[in-house]
Amino acid sequence: MLKGLAKKNISALANIGLLVKGVLHNMNSPLSAVLGRSEMLRFRLEKLKGSSADAEINEQLEKLINDVEIIIKNCTKVNSITSNLMQKSISCVSEDKENLNLSLLFNNELIFMSANMEFKHNIKKDICIADNVFIKDAIYVDFPNTLNEILENLIYVLRDSENKEISIKLHSDDNHIIMEFGNSGPDMEPSQKDQIINSFSDRNSNNNSCFARIGELLCPYKAKLKIESIKGNNEIKIMIPV
Repeated sequence: MLKGLAKKNISALANIGLLVKGVLHNMNSPLSAVLGRSEMLRFRLEKLKGSSADAEINEQLEKLINDVEIIIKNCTKVNSITSNLMQKSISCVSEDKENLNLSLLFNNELIFMSANMEFKHNIKKDICIADNVFIKDAIYVDFPNTLNEILENLIYVLRDSENKEISIKLHSDDNHIIMEFGNSGPDMEPSQKDQIINSFSDRNSNNNSCFARIGELLCPYKAKLKIESIKGNNEIKIMIPV
């Protein structure tokens, strides 16, 4: 995502990120006022509608109530986005280990990724997130960073494809937490697969590729990576022992 940016630009973006929590705090007061007043207005309009026998007035009141409903719906949607981003900004600076709900994290991150217009509009997505997939003693930031690295890589791989499809799956069995990412991009050569697996596993090189960064993030969790390439679908599978 930051590829091609100079250090000064990356630093500027980091400073913006550090201020996000304050920006959201400043947004919450006016947003709460709009939402609260809208709900009060809806109540008053419904009361007026019930007290009038004039059909034309009631019709206009109904239209006003529908307009207020749209305002409330969109305020609620914005509130959900800002709450998600607020929690994300708090969690991303924490190094505390916790019993992490990966199911909730994946779902929230995929909502957040709707800010990427290519991902939102141009890529067909098959998403299957199992409920209640937890990992113990995990640092939050390791997993959104992993998911974002992989999604950015998938978007890049599909940049020239006419058919842009990805699959995202999260589930677990008795022994592993399993993350699977498929894409309809060009078939991988054996040498490409070996290069990716080596990048993921090698902690002693200066490799700064996407999969080297993911390997470093997931190293404390003893994660293993597998790649399968069947014509029309490349699948990357990350397995974390439990």
